Amino acid sequence: MVKKRDLTDTEKDLWQTAMKDVKKLDHSIHKTCKKIENKPVIQPLPKLEDIAEKISEVKKLQTIDRTLLKKIKQGKVQVDARLDLHGMTQAQAYTALRQFISSCHTNGKKILLVITGKGGMDLGENDRPKGVLKQNVPKWLQTFSEVLSTTEALKHHGGNGAMYVILRRLR
Repeated sequence: MVKKRDLTDTEKDLWQTAMKDVKKLDHSIHKTCKKIENKPVIQPLPKLEDIAEKISEVKKLQTIDRTLLKKIKQGKVQVDARLDLHGMTQAQAYTALRQFISSCHTNGKKILLVITGKGGMDLGENDRPKGVLKQNVPKWLQTFSEVLSTTEALKHHGGNGAMYVILRRLR
């Protein structure tokens, strides 16, 4: 067990100087205050089941046109912003994605890169590894009104572990 060291005289003087204007709290004030209900500032996340129902009602997004994809590949058009969802839970990823898309749309950004990762070692259809975020992010994007189109990213931007998202113009 480590013994705590005693304060030096200089440290004690410094402490006294720092605390000279501090007044003791009057604990009787707690009895007279009314209890205030804490209301959440942030709206609760929608349930993933509700999102799935909403997805079934939404039409499919357009894919990015070949000309724009070619310009991105050639470096003539840059990605305006990127979001990496690695290591997040579905709830965290949904919240981060929703805030990211909304913020970018408000700030007039058009071409985004969303990195989902390729997924873990869990086996999906055809005994191939699949990632939960890799599967769900495209579905979530379909429900966002700001999103115009999506497509798989080019190899140098993450390949099938990432996707480009094109946002609608701000009106």
